[in-house]
Amino acid sequence: MAIETSPDGAQPDVESWLTLLVEAVVKQELEDLDRPHVIVTWDLLAGTTFVTGPFADAASALAAAARELAYDRAELGNVSRRHEILPLLHPAPVS
Repeated sequence: MAIETSPDGAQPDVESWLTLLVEAVVKQELEDLDRPHVIVTWDLLAGTTFVTGPFADAASALAAAARELAYDRAELGNVSRRHEILPLLHPAPVS
């Protein structure tokens, strides 16, 4: 994120910096919604973790997670599993 100074070289005040920071974070979060996502599931009783996906975007992953939760409740009779939806990001470059 680049923050430009005004033509006269004046720096933005703290409130302006905070506004710019919030806008940048919100923009990044909105962009992340369109990235592929995965569902990470922790089965607390079995002590296992597994990943489902990738899904095309956050909405698709959310729909799949809702189906998994409904299955857990209806078929397994419990809610011992925890589901988390995460964006599938590119790995950090190795230096």
